[in-house]
Amino acid sequence: MPPGAGQARRSPAGARELAARIETALREFELAVELGVERGRCLALVGPSGAGKSTVLRAIAGLHRPDRGRISLDGSPWLDRAAGVDLPPERRSCGYLFQDYALFPHLSAWRNVAFALRDLPRA
Repeated sequence: MPPGAGQARRSPAGARELAARIETALREFELAVELGVERGRCLALVGPSGAGKSTVLRAIAGLHRPDRGRISLDGSPWLDRAAGVDLPPERRSCGYLFQDYALFPHLSAWRNVAFALRDLPRA
């Protein structure tokens, strides 16, 4: 890997960057992905079924813990396996739309409902 790879960079305009370096074992192969996306830019993950696209998105959102890697937004780590950092999904400023309806798999049903209600005023 080249020096500085996987580390977030700040553009001169102050744009934020999502940076991810993910390595994880899947059923058929070892997934190894490195990407960086600046604010206002789009990235498309394209590949056949089972190639690891959803796994990459789930790792960024905090719903999959890769075997190795680092995920950061503007240099602030969301995940750094080497340093022991792993922010829970609700602490990452990231949205994720499931392919089908699902709950946060790491929370109980009660906590899933409570998470949806967290910003409502209390009576």
